[in-house]
Amino acid sequence: MKKISHFLVIIVVALFISNQRVTAQCFQIESILVDACSPNNPTNDEGFNEMVRFKVGSTPINLATTPLTVTWPNTSNLWLGLIQDATTAAKVATLNANIVNAGACGQILEPTGGVLPANATVILVTSQNLNTAYNSFASLTGTIYMIFQNNLTQFGGNFANYNVTPGTRTLTMSFGSSCTDSVTYERSLLVNIYGTYGGTTAENDGATVNFTPSGGATYVNYGCNAPIPPFNVNAGTAITACKGSTINLVGTAVGQDGLLWSAPSGTFSNPTSLTTSYTIDPNATGSSVTLTLTGTKSNGSCTQTKTSTVVITFTLVALPTVTSPINYCQNVNATPLNATATGGGILNWYNPSNILVSSAPTPSTSSIGSTTYYVSQTISGCESTKVPITVTVANTGPSLGLSCDLTNPNTTANAMTFAFSNVGQTSYSYSYSIAGGTAVTGNWVSPQTLTIGGMTPGQSITLTLNANGVSCIAPMTVTCNTPCTSMTTPSFNAIGPICLGATAPNLPTTSTNGISGTWSPNSIDTSISGVHSYTFTPDSVLFPCATTTSLSVTVTNPTLPSFASFGPYCQNSTASNLPITSNNGINGSWIPAVISTATSGTQTYTFTPSLGQCATTTSLNVTINTTIIPSFSAIGPFCQNSIPSTLPTNSTNSISGIWSPTTINTSNVGSQIYTFIPNAGQCATTVPINVNINPNVVPIFSSMGPYCQNSIANSLPNTSINSIIGTWSPATIATTLPGTQIYTFTPNSGQCATPASLNISITAPTIPVFSITSNYCQNATPDLLPNTSSNGVSGTWSPAIINTAIIGSQNYIFTPNSGICANSFTLTVVITTPTIPNFSLTTSYCQNAIPDLLPPSSSNGIIGIWTPATISTASVGTQNYVFTPNANQCALSKTLTVNTQSIVTPTFSNFGPYCQNSTPPSLPSISTNGIIGTWTPATVSTSVVGLQSYLFTPNVGQCGVSNTIQIGTIEAPIINTPTNYEVCDDNNDGISCLFLLNTKDS
Repeated sequence: MKKISHFLVIIVVALFISNQRVTAQCFQIESILVDACSPNNPTNDEGFNEMVRFKVGSTPINLATTPLTVTWPNTSNLWLGLIQDATTAAKVATLNANIVNAGACGQILEPTGGVLPANATVILVTSQNLNTAYNSFASLTGTIYMIFQNNLTQFGGNFANYNVTPGTRTLTMSFGSSCTDSVTYERSLLVNIYGTYGGTTAENDGATVNFTPSGGATYVNYGCNAPIPPFNVNAGTAITACKGSTINLVGTAVGQDGLLWSAPSGTFSNPTSLTTSYTIDPNATGSSVTLTLTGTKSNGSCTQTKTSTVVITFTLVALPTVTSPINYCQNVNATPLNATATGGGILNWYNPSNILVSSAPTPSTSSIGSTTYYVSQTISGCESTKVPITVTVANTGPSLGLSCDLTNPNTTANAMTFAFSNVGQTSYSYSYSIAGGTAVTGNWVSPQTLTIGGMTPGQSITLTLNANGVSCIAPMTVTCNTPCTSMTTPSFNAIGPICLGATAPNLPTTSTNGISGTWSPNSIDTSISGVHSYTFTPDSVLFPCATTTSLSVTVTNPTLPSFASFGPYCQNSTASNLPITSNNGINGSWIPAVISTATSGTQTYTFTPSLGQCATTTSLNVTINTTIIPSFSAIGPFCQNSIPSTLPTNSTNSISGIWSPTTINTSNVGSQIYTFIPNAGQCATTVPINVNINPNVVPIFSSMGPYCQNSIANSLPNTSINSIIGTWSPATIATTLPGTQIYTFTPNSGQCATPASLNISITAPTIPVFSITSNYCQNATPDLLPNTSSNGVSGTWSPAIINTAIIGSQNYIFTPNSGICANSFTLTVVITTPTIPNFSLTTSYCQNAIPDLLPPSSSNGIIGIWTPATISTASVGTQNYVFTPNANQCALSKTLTVNTQSIVTPTFSNFGPYCQNSTPPSLPSISTNGIIGTWTPATVSTSVVGLQSYLFTPNVGQCGVSNTIQIGTIEAPIINTPTNYEVCDDNNDGISCLFLLNTKDS
């Protein structure tokens, strides 16, 4: 449900249920928040936010020994027991923070050790999931305890909210069988925030029932506030009353310790009572006064206040009309003060002491000074605000304050209205003159304005005014002009510009459009350059509708003629003509008239401007120079074909010019002449110089090398045989790489010598080459180690002789003799164990079989010959064949023994004959004399009567020959009745028949 900010208390007494309460001495139920405010998104969890307030009796309640049980009015909701943990502590802490932020003095505690103290006020909350934002404790003034039902699931309400259909609901709480209290309320009497019944769900939020000790139910609605003892004050409704009247006040308050009425003015009969009277200050200012009712509530050292205000609006009464101030001269006779009542009012006069008097006072004029009187009026019983009237008595009266009232609607282009101050008189005399004409006199009676017509636009008028019969007030004179319908601006021809110090023309006293007047300043000043403004003021009498205007006159500084410079000129040269017009357009003449170059030095020529120009004289200095001979530092000599220095374009005495030839040529040996020609405009002569070109010397060196690679080379000489000193690149001979290397000698600067090159050869060391056997069989006779390699390098070996006694590898090092550019050579000799030749040869043959060829190479790579050379199978028995390895193979001879066997014919037991279509036995794969083989055909067939041949072929590797046998198949005799038969060998072939006698059809 939404939160409701309204706060309204409606009391309904339900007498019919007051006798239904079960009274308990150990505690008493005081209030139920039946319809709690709660969130409605995602669900309405009113059942988490409902509260019951009860008061513990004179004995503490131990929740551990006498646990609380509750029977809710909504009997479908179970009592789930109490909980006190970190969650409930956090809820209490949040509520206490809200109370502090609201400026309240209340405090909420949880039971210590599960004990509710005697006389404690306790709030039972229906869930630890209480939403602290929805039912406020901000008005709590005392200390209460709070306990929570352990309810995380029953979010539906535990009570019955408003329903138009009557129905009572009972809440029962028990701390053991002897400590029980029950209260009953009528749900149809629950009120909404407006104190009525029904309305929207939100309007019913906050419905609360309070119970008396006897069980009487009072139905209230505090809005979204907890069911705590209320603290509130109400000063009542607004009142309208007359100033000075007395009104009765009736305030209401609940829960307060003290009360106090206060107001900025007026008095209370009893300011600490809710019911009191208030007298309005008759002199109160403004349209209303605000009264404040303040209630206080203390809790220990904390005092909480509640305030309520009521506005008393003053009845509006119109003010009387008065004339103020009023001025008198000292000791004159004054008249009673005068005021005019409005709206049927009755005037009330007050003396300077603000005391009501019966009639209008007459001021005293005996003393100088100001005195204030007051007047009001009463309409329909209400007196208006008092209006002050100030009376001033003086021995010199106040100023009439006569002025031209240009804002008065009576002031036009043809009439002028004058305004003046009231000085306590109604009769005035005047005298005026229009545009200096004949004076007109007359008298005037109030009001304090006087209009005089018959004038023209902008015309002036002078008025003198006197206050009749008031000697202490001086007359006053003022001059005014009527408004102009349009304004004319004087026009003048431009003047100037004027040269500084020149005589200026007079400023005209009449404009080109006929307006006369005066100038300020009245004459043109040419002593200061710049733009000067002169203001023309028209004659106000003759031309009142003409405006002032300004004329700007420019005074310029004289122009200084400017000329391009002349010279300098060389002595006796022809000079330029002096111009008669300057660069900035000034015409004039020169003294002297022409430039003379006859004499060296500086000469001055003066230019005088022609008349009629704002310009000054100027002087021009012209210099005549003597001729200079250019001087140069020595140039050269240079080596032939070297890069010479650049010929300088400026001499050492600062003459600039060019050379002929323009550059020094070093290709030819000898002396050459170069001529310097000064640039035009310099007083200087040409000058020749000699430059010498010397021949180059080629440095000479003795040959060096060749050097053996990686040997130590000689140092390169810094001085050639013909005494040229220089440096080498590279600076030292490197022997790390074989080949020819070029070393360049560069002469030091200052020597006419050319670079020289020296070729130095680096020879790669010869690698000795030997044709020596490096592999030997153990104990074989080795070759002798030669003292000279096959490519001619001589040297010695270490060790000197090859040893074949020990199997393995051994190095023999050849060291070239000194003076030979050759490397040492290492010979690795391998001594190996002799190899036994291996052969995969058939060693058993049948007599006369074709034997294998004896291979010339064994399976492990030994090549040799056999003795005998071929295997013979002609004779039965054994024979040896000897394999002898070829030379240079570390191998032993090998003997092969070959066995030749006799040929065997396979023999078998008799087969058959078999009766046609009978099942014969399998043919045997081994003959009776041990020969293994196969048959063709592989099986005996009895399908055809007669003899059939079967070939037995021995398997390879057996000295057996093929053998063919015949097997017979005979037809079975046809008999009807089987009898015994004797079967004979009727053809004497040794083959008998075995018959199975049966019927043919079987």
